[in-house]
Amino acid sequence: MLDAFGVDPALVARMGEVYARLAAARAAAAEGEAAARARAEREDFLRFQVEAITAAKLHAGEDGELVAERDRLRAAGKLGGAARRAEEALYAGEGAAVDVLAVTARELGALVAIDARLEAPLRQIEEARVLAEDAAVALRRYAETVREDPDRLAEIEDRLHAISRLARKFGPTVADILQRGDELAAELADLEGAAGRNAALARDISALEAEAGSIATELSAARRAAGRKLEAVADGALAELGMAGARLRAVFNKEDGDRRELGPRGWDRVELLLGANRGEELRPLAKVASGGELSRIMLALKLALRQADPVGTYVFDEVDAGVGGAIAEVVGQKIRRVADGRQVVCVTHLPQIAALADAQYRVEKLERDGRIETTVTRLGKAERREEIARMLGGLKITPRTRAHADEMLRQAR
Repeated sequence: MLDAFGVDPALVARMGEVYARLAAARAAAAEGEAAARARAEREDFLRFQVEAITAAKLHAGEDGELVAERDRLRAAGKLGGAARRAEEALYAGEGAAVDVLAVTARELGALVAIDARLEAPLRQIEEARVLAEDAAVALRRYAETVREDPDRLAEIEDRLHAISRLARKFGPTVADILQRGDELAAELADLEGAAGRNAALARDISALEAEAGSIATELSAARRAAGRKLEAVADGALAELGMAGARLRAVFNKEDGDRRELGPRGWDRVELLLGANRGEELRPLAKVASGGELSRIMLALKLALRQADPVGTYVFDEVDAGVGGAIAEVVGQKIRRVADGRQVVCVTHLPQIAALADAQYRVEKLERDGRIETTVTRLGKAERREEIARMLGGLKITPRTRAHADEMLRQAR
């Protein structure tokens, strides 16, 4: 009500926007705290797994390389023996292929001069002898490098066993293990970053609380100023409505004392207090006002707020209770002002108020067939004149009361 009466809507909207951000940040922080324990346990698990893979110092393709080397070491005797025997057959042994090719080449070389057709086979034999010599040299060198190495074989077996243990957890190959290690390390980094994000979130919450508190303070000051203005307007309107000496006051955070809790509209809690008569103690409006007083207080407030109030229809009941004469006319005029641009339904027994309405209805209770029924009838021009006259004069309607009714309706128009 105070915001509608005299507070910048942009300030109210800004309060709501900042509080929404603050509430979202607090919710995220609460969610983060709830997940902190589970996150810590997950971090420990991931760290253990990543450290196990990292400590192995694997490289891509290592498993295949180790298997090939292990197979060579296991067959070192066979490989070396075969290489030495092949080198002897080609070059070093008695009747070696190189010697046979050399003798053959000399024989054919002596005959090429007689038949040139032997030149091509001779050239091939010479090439074969050279290739055989090269192969023999390679085999000799190979045989020198191939030797049994039980220590290295045991080392390879241990390494393959270690890789096998990791493979049972993370994948059948070293490539799979390394890929899984990267995935676990990325998840660990994300979880470890959560602590930093929570710290940043705490800083955001602190900044938002400060900003929201500043806006709430500004908003509270604006509301208090609007409250003072509203009180003055309402007190004046109440006096005009027959409640002279009545005081309407807007009291802030009465029950909270110094404790103020932020919300989307700031930290103000406002209660309307009423002193119905001069010198009376201010008490909560809902506890002290009668039905008629409530209607008149509402009327006074709606008059003050009529430009900003979004409500489209008002209903006033017993607004004329305890008033009459000139005050009744004032009440009717003020209701009519509220009705400018809105619909107002008013239950009244006073002709001064009824005459000001755009349309008038008569409510009656009638007995039909032993049952009581309530009827509501819209009155035409002549019927309305009679009803206003009846309200003026009671059961006896005279030419004077009809003339008075005509005068009231004319003035109202």
